[in-house]
Amino acid sequence: MRAGRRQEGDVALQRLIAWARATGSPAAAGLVERCTALRSDDAADTAESFQHALALHREAERPFDEARTALAYGAWLRRERRKSECRTHLRLAHERFESVGAEAWQSNAAQEMRASGDNVRRQDALTTGVHLTAQELTIAGMVADGESNRQVAEKLSLSVRTVEYHLRNVFLKLGIRNRTELAVNRQLLENA
Repeated sequence: MRAGRRQEGDVALQRLIAWARATGSPAAAGLVERCTALRSDDAADTAESFQHALALHREAERPFDEARTALAYGAWLRRERRKSECRTHLRLAHERFESVGAEAWQSNAAQEMRASGDNVRRQDALTTGVHLTAQELTIAGMVADGESNRQVAEKLSLSVRTVEYHLRNVFLKLGIRNRTELAVNRQLLENA
C-alpha cells in the first residue's frame, strides 16, 4: 500500500481474506485486520482494525505479529498527531520485538519512538535496569532530592568537578538531560 500499488495490494488482501476464512485462525484474521487498517482511508475504521488485530494476535499468542501491528498502529497514530496513544503502542512494539530477539524490527520501533518524542534510552532504563556505580547512585539520589552540586561535594568530600563528572554519566546512562528530569524520573534510580 505504501509503495503506491494499491490495486495489487487489494488483490493480495482478498487472497489473505479467503485464506483467513478457510483456516478460521485468529492469527490469519489478525493479519487481515492489520492489512485492512493499513489500507483504510477512514480514521475510525483504521483504529478499529488495528485494535482488533492486536486482540487477535494476543489470542493467537503471536508476539511478533502483535509487535508488527503495534508498530504500524503507533506509527499511524504518530502521523495523526496522537502522541500519548502512539507512544503506548510503540513501547509495546519495542518490548515485544526485544522479547523475540527481532533486533532490526526493534530498531524500527525505537526510531518511531524517537520521532514521537519518546526517549528510548529512558524506556530501556525503566524496563531493563541501568547499572550505575555506587558513587553515581549516591550523587544522583542527592541531586534528585534537590541538593546542589556544591552541597553534594561538601557532604561526600569530593570536588564539585567530580560531582559534575558523575552526574553527567548518570544523565547519559539514564537518557535524561537535566536535574529536573532526574527528580521527576526518580524511579530510574530504583532500577539502577
